[in-house]
Amino acid sequence: MNETKVNELVSQCKAGSAEALEKLLRWVVSLVHKTLFGMARNHDLAEELTQEVAEVVVTRLASYKSGTRFRQWVLTIAANRFKDHLRRKKLLREPCEKLDHIAAKNESPSLATERMARQQELWQAISQLKTEERTIFCLRHVGELSFKEIAKTLGKPLGTVLSTQHRAMTQLAKKLKNDR
Repeated sequence: MNETKVNELVSQCKAGSAEALEKLLRWVVSLVHKTLFGMARNHDLAEELTQEVAEVVVTRLASYKSGTRFRQWVLTIAANRFKDHLRRKKLLREPCEKLDHIAAKNESPSLATERMARQQELWQAISQLKTEERTIFCLRHVGELSFKEIAKTLGKPLGTVLSTQHRAMTQLAKKLKNDR
């Protein structure tokens, strides 16, 4: 969903539209779950944190300032919930769970198997990144935030975000190359 449509839904929600709130929450839940699963590599944790984020979005929607990117606002809440979870549990990494893949309708079984194996290798490599690297990688590639937005979301200098992303990409490339 593009930013214009999201802002339109937010305005309708603030005006009291239950239908707009339902549409907005479906989008928020999808975005946040994909991003948190990429960060945590655990379906149950991603689901739990997604529910918490959805509650915060609903309760604080009135405080959202129009003119800022809603996607960034939501993903900031999600990243903070994830960091809070790590602090509470004192975890460095969440275990990598096997992904459930659904083959495209017109995909042959051999191509589906190859694609699933490549995806599993990628997620395995992502799960081995340090938490900070994995968080920045997921905010960039799953959450689709700009580097400036990630820096603001995490409260880190832009240079730190860029170097961490570069380090993560370099490590992923090495891990994936070594696995072949």
